[in-house]
Amino acid sequence: MGLGKGFDKTNLWHMRKFYNVFEKLDSLRRELSWTHYRQLLKVEDAQTRVFYITESVEANWSTRTLERQIGNLYYQRMELSSNNDFVKEEAVEKQIIQKPKDVIKDPNILALYF
Repeated sequence: MGLGKGFDKTNLWHMRKFYNVFEKLDSLRRELSWTHYRQLLKVEDAQTRVFYITESVEANWSTRTLERQIGNLYYQRMELSSNNDFVKEEAVEKQIIQKPKDVIKDPNILALYF
């Protein structure tokens, strides 16, 4: 018996966790997608989560960038750093979209996939 598209066991678990973590609807940001919030659910500490929410909105992070920043412990690096500007610049540099030729150095590799 299915409840409909998007209501599988895993997604229901995410929805429940979302409800428990973000009990106050006014704490939600319209600029963030469900995928952003699913990434943010992985962050256990509330203060750290608020930091990532703020940075995601202010820097217009994609979900991949948010995931990378969480994985790279961006918040912890910012707290430990005496030069937060350097850490921010490093994060922005990694967010810059590369040209296809930067990603694929050898054109023969691209030909293998097509």
